[in-house]
Amino acid sequence: MSDENLICRKQNGQAALPGGAIYQDELVSACHAFTDPKNPQIYLGWSSVEPCRPISGLAVLTNEASLARGMLIACYPGARREYWGVCVDEWPDAPHSGPDGIAELCTRLRNKLQSTEAAIP
Repeated sequence: MSDENLICRKQNGQAALPGGAIYQDELVSACHAFTDPKNPQIYLGWSSVEPCRPISGLAVLTNEASLARGMLIACYPGARREYWGVCVDEWPDAPHSGPDGIAELCTRLRNKLQSTEAAIP
């Protein structure tokens, strides 16, 4: 992985991530997509699910990596369909917070994922 690439720097611990990684395995890494440290209030549901190996685009992902990436896409309950995806921050009821709120959300998500994985036989 190249040290020039933001995704690689995040996965190698060289770029700050409020709350740290939410999930990581050999195929994908998920974190909060905190993008603007100058903006004190960021949409809490904006996550980033990235492959763990460098790729030139989503079309070159393996089937396994594509499935792993898709399993982690979520939205807040009550978000109407027109606000899913890149329009989510336009949702009038979208929850926002700063780095502390992001870190707390990441901890909750990480704990939920770990308890769900432990319950799967």
